[in-house]
Amino acid sequence: MDSACGHNMTGTRSRIIHTQPAALGTSIKGFNNSVTQPQLIGTNPDGEDELYVRGMPQDLTLLCAHTYSRHGAIVLLEDGGAVLSLNPTEALEFRTIIDQYRSLHNLKVVNHTGVSLNRL
Repeated sequence: MDSACGHNMTGTRSRIIHTQPAALGTSIKGFNNSVTQPQLIGTNPDGEDELYVRGMPQDLTLLCAHTYSRHGAIVLLEDGGAVLSLNPTEALEFRTIIDQYRSLHNLKVVNHTGVSLNRL
């Protein structure tokens, strides 16, 4: 789970199905200002859009935290975590439960990518 990436991406070509070439001009900018172009866009095993990037290690997949948080909630623990599917009532209940615990930081989610993965 990657909270810094704007889209799911992988170096494992076999992860995605229903592929098509990535739109021209689509690029991925790394933290060190490197720029890479994805080769394909497709659907990952979770039914989410995912970019195939030939230059990524073949054993690396970055799942976009923002994409998965739309399902309800993401819980990250030191040794694992889960994506929770929550309806609005369950989400409110979940917030009530976690409010019982001491919080080190309160986070505000702002998705700055604002970029849609338009398929051709």
